Amino acid sequence: MDEHVPAHYIRNFRDRLTPLYAENPERLCYVEYPGVGHFLTPELWHETYQRVVAWFERWLPPGAKLGRQPSEPPSNTDPFRSDINLIGSDRHRRSPCR
Repeated sequence: MDEHVPAHYIRNFRDRLTPLYAENPERLCYVEYPGVGHFLTPELWHETYQRVVAWFERWLPPGAKLGRQPSEPPSNTDPFRSDINLIGSDRHRRSPCR
């Protein structure tokens, strides 16, 4: 459960985008990590980063320049955070994406 952005807002956003990708549904990918909260674990941050980079590598035109990979995930010392949620799950809710 995301303590900052309720999941129903993101799911609604995904649902509204889906018709716009009807001709290319593989371009739209939704991944939800149940039980993780707003802040990802370092492992999930790495997985998410790799997924985003792979999407850009697949869909950007040839010759497009990509940014470099950060050396480490964001800090868990966000001053606006009341707690650190590092509970992970192997269950992912995904849209059909590769």
